[in-house]
Amino acid sequence: MSELSEITRERVGVYLSYLVDEYRTAKGTPISVSHLRAHHLCMKDFFPWLEREGRILRSPYGLREMPDWRLLARLPVVLSSEEAVRVLEAMSPSTSQGLRDRAMLEMLYSTGMCKGELVALNVADFSFERQELVIVKSKSRKGRVVPVGEYARHFTEAYLKAVRPWLAKSDEEKALFVSVHSGRRLAVRTVGQIMKERRRRAALARS
Repeated sequence: MSELSEITRERVGVYLSYLVDEYRTAKGTPISVSHLRAHHLCMKDFFPWLEREGRILRSPYGLREMPDWRLLARLPVVLSSEEAVRVLEAMSPSTSQGLRDRAMLEMLYSTGMCKGELVALNVADFSFERQELVIVKSKSRKGRVVPVGEYARHFTEAYLKAVRPWLAKSDEEKALFVSVHSGRRLAVRTVGQIMKERRRRAALARS
């Protein structure tokens, strides 16, 4: 397509959908809300100008009001199976932090839980015998029982036996995963930083 007259409302809609759902920056991240607004404003002004100048008969841009881009449901950036394996295998379980991080990420990958649910886990929520995990604090506010994969069970059991007893601040600490610095329950932000750093070390472009 080389002529302005060939641009239809449907093509504009496809372009906007592409920006929201598929476009990725050079860093592999979705387009920001501010850049979405900039694209909207550009087209909102450009096509009416073309119409006034007689370059096109009618503006193909159908949106007359600024969409509230904040209401767009942003899907998280999901790693492929191959990328996830690269991240997991790049972590050495020979150090206390490496073993803890490997157990955490194996648990996330195995169960599909979110970061908030991970940090809310207590030691008592994990059953080695049944290879199950009880997630009490979830977004739905309803507890659920999920199966745990073999790798997640193996690394979490190793972490609980070899690392956590030395990291935990006291015997009263109930958290399954604790900080290597404070010995207390991890924060959601800390888990996010760990995941980002582990992806970087695995030489993945996504962030």
